[in-house]
Amino acid sequence: IHAGDFLVGGDEERMRRGLAAILSGATPTGEIYPLRKTDGTLMRAIISLSLVLRDGQVAGFRGVVVDVTERLSLEDALKESQEYLQTLLMSVSAGILVIDSMTQKVIDANPAALEMLGQTRDEVIGMSIPAFLDPADEQTSLATDFPLPVDNALSVLVRPDGKRLSIIRHKVPVMLHGRSCILETFIDNTARLQIREELQKSQERLSHILQTSPVGVFESKANGALTFVNERWE
Repeated sequence: IHAGDFLVGGDEERMRRGLAAILSGATPTGEIYPLRKTDGTLMRAIISLSLVLRDGQVAGFRGVVVDVTERLSLEDALKESQEYLQTLLMSVSAGILVIDSMTQKVIDANPAALEMLGQTRDEVIGMSIPAFLDPADEQTSLATDFPLPVDNALSVLVRPDGKRLSIIRHKVPVMLHGRSCILETFIDNTARLQIREELQKSQERLSHILQTSPVGVFESKANGALTFVNERWE
């Protein structure tokens, strides 16, 4: 059996280069190779090579093979999971800030958060949450001191250009890479406030129309009990 029989693909040439380097006096270093086992299955292993000397002459090579298939598979799965999570964080429309629990400083931010804050990532990293909020707003002051977790807290962002932005905040404690952090997410509440204001105006207009109508208007329950009458009816 030849050692090269276990190599997969074009790794024979890489192995030859490694052997040549060792013959030239290079320090042996382990390299990862895909190998085909005798049962036909594949494995990934670290192969460390060294010279075999007899009477001061090179008689061959000695190799130590360490199976790292499982470890590398776990590392690949972890990397894929991290890339997937990073893609999600970068693509969602909600603002996301990662805050160090000890220092209360921002250590990461997604694009949506930076857009709402009106600042770059370099400007945001290292800042604290109160620096982004309107200190005069009562809800903002309360939201800053809420114990975790925080759900649906109303606050007001103040951007560097002076623009104010109503937001709904969520805060939960998380562990990231063994580090205690706070995950702060927030969404733009502007559209909801505009809809509520328009609805209120619409209700006020309808009430005015009903009260000034020349005809009597009333509403009642199924049993005949009145629930509304306009001025004409009265």
